[in-house]
Amino acid sequence: MQVYLAILVLCILHVKQSTGEIPTYIIEKWDSIMAPHKKECSEHSGIAPEDINNILRGPSIPDTKQFRNYITCIYRELGMISNDGHFQEMVIMKKADYLTYNLVKRCVGKANPEKELESKSFKLCECVVKGLEHPKFYKD
Repeated sequence: MQVYLAILVLCILHVKQSTGEIPTYIIEKWDSIMAPHKKECSEHSGIAPEDINNILRGPSIPDTKQFRNYITCIYRELGMISNDGHFQEMVIMKKADYLTYNLVKRCVGKANPEKELESKSFKLCECVVKGLEHPKFYKD
């Protein structure tokens, strides 16, 4: 009986990880990381509050100029990206300690070819969210 229970629990965990949902603790951690800069960056970018709340909770990341400006502002304020467009990988790993090194490297690699700072920031965000939603596809 205990063996069946253990198998059931493992199956449930596997299904949960495959559904594309980001664990609540990660959402709460990200919310607390960006909280000190949320007001300033939202005013700077003109983003709608619901778009901010949907970064990790919504069906997709809003691909708008306002969101790109917002996430760039957040990354700058957190020291995750420099003004000249270089991602600070160690800062990212320290602040967002729920991310794996491989995920950060992969996402920085996907974002770096972008020319505009806002596009780089968006690509990094998009990649990280996909990696958190589907971790087995982003392991190296």
